[in-house]
Amino acid sequence: MKKISLKVLLLVASLVLAPTSMKAQEETADSVSKDGLATDVFASLIIAEPSNDIYGCLGHCAIRMQCPSHNMDYCFTYSFSNSFANKFKFFNGTGEGAFVPMYTNSFLEEYKEQHRGVMEYKLNLTLEEKRLLWQSLDENAHSSFRWRYDYLKTNCSAMCAYIIEQSLIGERIAYGKLNPVLLGDNRTFVKNIFSETPWFQFFWLTILGAEGEDDGEVYTRLAPFIITDVWGDARLENDSTGEARPVFDGEPIQISNEHTELVPSPVTPFAAFLALLVVAFIITALYLKGVAKKVVDCFDLILLALQSIAGIVCLYFNTLSQLQGVHGSWHVLVMNPLPLLVVLLFRKKPKYMRMGFMLYSALIVVYLCVAPFSPQILLPHVFIALALLLRSGTRGLPRPLQKEGSHEGRL
Repeated sequence: MKKISLKVLLLVASLVLAPTSMKAQEETADSVSKDGLATDVFASLIIAEPSNDIYGCLGHCAIRMQCPSHNMDYCFTYSFSNSFANKFKFFNGTGEGAFVPMYTNSFLEEYKEQHRGVMEYKLNLTLEEKRLLWQSLDENAHSSFRWRYDYLKTNCSAMCAYIIEQSLIGERIAYGKLNPVLLGDNRTFVKNIFSETPWFQFFWLTILGAEGEDDGEVYTRLAPFIITDVWGDARLENDSTGEARPVFDGEPIQISNEHTELVPSPVTPFAAFLALLVVAFIITALYLKGVAKKVVDCFDLILLALQSIAGIVCLYFNTLSQLQGVHGSWHVLVMNPLPLLVVLLFRKKPKYMRMGFMLYSALIVVYLCVAPFSPQILLPHVFIALALLLRSGTRGLPRPLQKEGSHEGRL
């Protein structure tokens, strides 16, 4: 009787488990092609919300690759190491970027800690294109080849767009009607994408030199918060048949519900540097009257220190840095170490100090004459130049023009 019961039990078990086993085999067969390669491959564009720092103020872009049958789920993010040395290399123009694979869970956890939301946009690529894209990302991640990382042409979203376009087989991305900003010069583009963050806008527009008037390619203009709108209207067009389909497959999915409130600055560069100019007028009046000497000297020393730091940085960008877009700047006429050298070399020689300040004042006058004709020079720059002209000009006045009791030679 026990033997019969065992046989019955095995028979029932086989009948119950057989459909499950057959279903698993069918699912495995469905996810593998005749060549033995997986067919359940998915590619997505990942967009992270902007942050309040200068590196993340436009958001971040990455590519997600998935193969459920092999339990593979990675985000390839184009970036460079966030160390101090690499930050210096970025501004030196020698920073190198590459696609770095991360487990998607780890990638999302990083943005969760920063309280930044993440959206996923599934790419409507063919199976062969998705395989080629994954292969290209893997090869770049594991090779020694690196791209120069710069903020104009090889940023995160530009490189994601580039490697996706390079993976298309017999197809191209056909853009719809593009915003004129994407087709214009670099300066107009930078001005528009940073319109919500005036200090970041002022910083990038200040270091942008003569290349600001050059036009750029569309894929280099696809900032993280722009690429989804542009590609949402674009089509993947077959070169031979003319058939077209959307770039994205379906609606976007929120895969991280965090949210960062961007903190607007209470003071804009326009207001801040206009206030500086007003204070410079007041200080100049005190200087010429020969009163409040400690206040005047303290203001001039602080102004000299800030101008010296900005001058060294600006001169470095224009002469030594290899960063794209920063050369040929008119700002170097005002932002240079000349006033610091004058003070250090001629502190005890008032005559030569006055001559040095007058030379610097002449450079500022040239800069102000250029201002109406150069798109590089904005109103905040003019306010800074006028404030420096007031202080250097009065410090450089010859004795007969200075009132008795003035501060000549005291700086």
